[in-house]
Amino acid sequence: MRAVVAWLLLVLLSAEAPAYLPPAHLLAKRIAESHDPAKLVLAKVGVYRAGETASDADSLLWEEHALIPLQGTPRSPERWPGLSILLESDPARLMEGLRRFGLAVVPETALLRHPLEKVRAMKDPPRPFYLPDPSMSFQRVGKRMAWVSTSADGARSLWVEKDSFFPIKLQGPCPASVEEISWANSSDLPCELLYESVTGLQNARGGKVSLLVRRNGQNLIRFRINRVFLNPAPELATEARAKDKEEKAERLFTSVFLN
Repeated sequence: MRAVVAWLLLVLLSAEAPAYLPPAHLLAKRIAESHDPAKLVLAKVGVYRAGETASDADSLLWEEHALIPLQGTPRSPERWPGLSILLESDPARLMEGLRRFGLAVVPETALLRHPLEKVRAMKDPPRPFYLPDPSMSFQRVGKRMAWVSTSADGARSLWVEKDSFFPIKLQGPCPASVEEISWANSSDLPCELLYESVTGLQNARGGKVSLLVRRNGQNLIRFRINRVFLNPAPELATEARAKDKEEKAERLFTSVFLN
């Protein structure tokens, strides 16, 4: 009987124990440090009308060559840091890009329980090391658990798989370009950019990266990254810039979501 009671208490305590929530700046740091260093990326991107269900085939709309400077700083919240989260290797640039998107990435110094100099001199430093980050939460996505960084107004968020630090999705107000999609149902709900087949940059080189734009449960646009060059050779960059001028009219979605 005692063994049963002890087991039950253990289960209840485990269920109630608060999950560790890394601060948003540490989340961004770990994501960036898992990527190969790069300042410029050349990606061949297929843009598809996404099938309504998993069994429906996608329809290719066009392919384009995207030459993307990884600065981690979309020019406005209208531009989503979709590729920066996948490829940016500089933590400071990624943090700045997330802030410009609207997320509340609090600087490390603002969350330290004590100044670093004082902590280094302590025999028993405080645990946890940081104060709680009010922008962070812990939520379930299907069968996965996610660390979620949210903007102050709750309108924008980044969901990252617990422990693996793989991005799951970005969420925010739909860009104006989404309203130009003829098959999109009218809705005031936010858009989601889902990282469907992403396990790191090596898979991007293998052509396995897939990003889905969705709103109110409706699949809208799917990006398939077929090939990625980090810091491409000058001749490849020049060729891509020439193609970029030809394809500019078709940049309706990639120029917004893939920054």
